[in-house]
Amino acid sequence: MLIECGADVNAGADPPIAVAASKGHANCLRALYNSRADLDRKSAGGCTAVHAAALNGQSQCITLLARLGASVSETDNPPPLMAAANNGHIGCVKVLKSLGADVNQLNKAKTHTALHAAASNNNVAMIGILYYLEADIDIALHDGRTALFLAAGLGHLESTKALITCGADINAADDNHLTPLGSAASHGHAEIVKLLLSKGAATRADDGPTALMSAVAGGDPACIDALLSASVDINAVFMIDSVAVSALDVASTLVRWCS
Repeated sequence: MLIECGADVNAGADPPIAVAASKGHANCLRALYNSRADLDRKSAGGCTAVHAAALNGQSQCITLLARLGASVSETDNPPPLMAAANNGHIGCVKVLKSLGADVNQLNKAKTHTALHAAASNNNVAMIGILYYLEADIDIALHDGRTALFLAAGLGHLESTKALITCGADINAADDNHLTPLGSAASHGHAEIVKLLLSKGAATRADDGPTALMSAVAGGDPACIDALLSASVDINAVFMIDSVAVSALDVASTLVRWCS
């Protein structure tokens, strides 16, 4: 009725078409489209109708919007597929991939992919689906962090196991030469340290800090004990401004700071 009375179908901070998509109202979407609503109009927060549907698990609306001509690969906001993955909507992820969305697409800031979102949320099922949909298991962010690096550093044991099962590189280091093992050790996640060691993880990357140094800096006795039990080189050094630093030096520095 409002449309028939001449209501602006593209008005408002939250366009009607995005609101309809978020609620799963397919008939409203068709009526708005027939009244020349802009399918890709963004809300004040930068959300399109496809985004709104992906965020709210409305896979049928995504299919309808795509058929009507809406973009499924918007980049200004987190891409719709990433938004769906972040919110745990497996059906939407599958639909968006089938419609041509890039499963490895980074957000504009290059701080996340769908796989990184799943790892950060400890969503094992989503990790499995993304791997099945041919996500790059070792894709890195702008700073070199992989999904495994995030899962290990956040203490997500089950996600760490899932990513390893999917073939993730356990030694892939970030731009600071820190590995998933080093990240887990620095954040006090002893069970993940033990898991990575059991899978043959290297105790350092290139000339970066050793995992033992990271554990000492993190101050977690269980991580330190796990690494010492694995017979790591306790005397290995890391060069900082031409100065050789060992795990013992790191411990000594912390003692002085705490004195």
